[in-house]
Amino acid sequence: MMSPRSAFKELNAHWGVWLATGHVITLVCWIFFPDFVTLPLVLTLMGTLFKARAAGFWTRARAAVHGPLTWMAALFLLYVIGLAWSTNMDYAAFDLQVKAPMLAVPVVLLLLPVERWRGGRELLNLFGWSCVLASAICIIVAFTRFGIHVWGSYVTGDMGELTSSYLISTFFSLFMHPSYFAMYLLFALMIQDDERRRSGSARRPSWDRLPGVILLLGILLSASKAGWLAYAGYWCAMCWVERKQPPRLRRRLVQGGVLILALMVLSTTSSFFHEKIEQFKAGLKGEAPDVSAEGSTESRELIWEVAVQLIKRELPWGTGTGDVKDALIAEYRQRGMAHALDMRLNAHDQWVQTTLTLGFLGALLLLLMVLVPFITAVRSADVLAAGFFALLAWNWVAESMLETQAGTLFLAWGALLISLRSVPSAQVPAHDPVQPAAHR
Repeated sequence: MMSPRSAFKELNAHWGVWLATGHVITLVCWIFFPDFVTLPLVLTLMGTLFKARAAGFWTRARAAVHGPLTWMAALFLLYVIGLAWSTNMDYAAFDLQVKAPMLAVPVVLLLLPVERWRGGRELLNLFGWSCVLASAICIIVAFTRFGIHVWGSYVTGDMGELTSSYLISTFFSLFMHPSYFAMYLLFALMIQDDERRRSGSARRPSWDRLPGVILLLGILLSASKAGWLAYAGYWCAMCWVERKQPPRLRRRLVQGGVLILALMVLSTTSSFFHEKIEQFKAGLKGEAPDVSAEGSTESRELIWEVAVQLIKRELPWGTGTGDVKDALIAEYRQRGMAHALDMRLNAHDQWVQTTLTLGFLGALLLLLMVLVPFITAVRSADVLAAGFFALLAWNWVAESMLETQAGTLFLAWGALLISLRSVPSAQVPAHDPVQPAAHR
């Protein structure tokens, strides 16, 4: 990836120092201080609007149908319409607040002059470096905690079973839920691979591989089964893409082999990893979980069964924007699902959650929001964009990510950066001497 200094220099040339700084602060808060991201996000979007012009708005709106932003805004507006058959307006207001970036980001981009559609590549690189730093901090803290635990056991003479809980899952992921963290790190790895493809086949120094190692270790220690499977799918896809480039293919095979070996070692030495593997095996066997189960896999199976039954009952329009959580909780109580009831869990599947909330039309818009830009990316051989939308579609199977700020921002801000780097050069005015980042 390009260095942070080079990326900021390019952003400064594109946007000016204040707006470039706003974008960088938003990225940093997004990953490291998610509770404080709202203010820099709003200020950055407002600053971007000051550079907007009305000319060509509808032209850009028609062109944006091929990307995710138009469908994203349409889905948000459907959530607003869903208020018409909702009763719990407090939850509905909270839900719309969480999903607000799905409308704000498309509006800003559609108002922005086409010649300002740039900077996405640089911001993606800064996002990648932020993820590398976040993963490195988590690794250092995790191994420090583990070392202190080992030293304390040695000093006290109590050398019992050494727990690996300090190294993995929620103890490892300091900044957000492990499933989200694994998704962020995998997207950062995709950005790194995309930059290497752009730079050609020139041999790189060994130290340049360190960011990728840090990201891979972070994905492993996040202990997210969805994250592991997402990386496996990405690894297979990249082996296919690089099949005619033997040096890259060999490195990819070595990378995958080392990660599989590390997972095997951890699954035999760590009770937590072993439990994760056993949960995955039980899911493949189709074993029915008990209603009192608290494991992540078993809980999801129980919740999905409940949600699917509710979908059948609430079709074609769904429960409405404000009543989806109430409907789920009432069903948990009736079935005696104590863990889901105590935690007030959502459907843990965005496809199911949106269908339950907004019915057939909500499910259709959600599908179009990822399918249309994915097909466009595949046709234009944009591996990074295709990987981003495939990553979204997969992670939405295991988590209701659009019910959280971290998930909504990943969709909206990520789609914005993908769009800023993917603008066709034909849309840039002939007098503009600077070509879009995606074509430099």
